[in-house]
Amino acid sequence: MEFVMKKTKLRKGSQIQMNLMEYSDCG
Repeated sequence: MEFVMKKTKLRKGSQIQMNLMEYSDCG
């Protein structure tokens, strides 16, 4: 997962982080 996050961070890390935060909040 870390590798994916790193790869996506270069492209749209903000969106991924936001999604993760929302998912964490929901869960």
